[in-house]
Amino acid sequence: KEIKEIALKQINNQLISPMIIQDIELSAFNYFPAISLQFSNLLIKDPLSNNDTLIFAKNAFLNFDAYDLINKKYVVRRLVLTKGTFAAKVSSDGKENFNVFDYNDKPENKNFKFSLDELTLKDFSVNYQNIPLSQEYDFTISDSKLKGQFSNKEYDLNILSNMLVNKFDLEGINFVSSKNASTEIILHVKNDPFSLTIKKGKLKIADMNFFLE
Repeated sequence: KEIKEIALKQINNQLISPMIIQDIELSAFNYFPAISLQFSNLLIKDPLSNNDTLIFAKNAFLNFDAYDLINKKYVVRRLVLTKGTFAAKVSSDGKENFNVFDYNDKPENKNFKFSLDELTLKDFSVNYQNIPLSQEYDFTISDSKLKGQFSNKEYDLNILSNMLVNKFDLEGINFVSSKNASTEIILHVKNDPFSLTIKKGKLKIADMNFFLE
């Protein structure tokens, strides 16, 4: 009970838009030897439009070390989201709905730290729209791992993904439709102001292979 209450409070303490969940369970078996907090029906609303959803996951697993559990010091470093959706958007006035981390200093529980450096997505739909640049990308991800210091203002993001590209639309032209793809990409991410830079990467679409710079 203590872990559940602390985890929910401290995670929401770092988010602009609060996380809503249906249930929390503690498990030692889903990602053994790590101990997991399993959240059911996790929901984070769009901070720019409260009627829309930013992230939904049927199941979410926060993993931390068993040794930390014994000593009542919890450092969450991996998050696994399954069977869900992520709807990222840049509005017509240039505002991003996906900058949900609150970088203002807030009181912390010294025994609990949310220091995410790995995000795993399974059976996940991702849609990205950039209205000012007339871009829309839509993917169905079977399995994806993203590694980086997500809570930092600036970090490298490593992406390994297998997916179906449903749409890759630039200025009204859909360049890729219903094609299997895989990626190995390193991005440099800055959150204030937000920007992405491709450092290097590999991309395979159907039978075509690309190198990215």
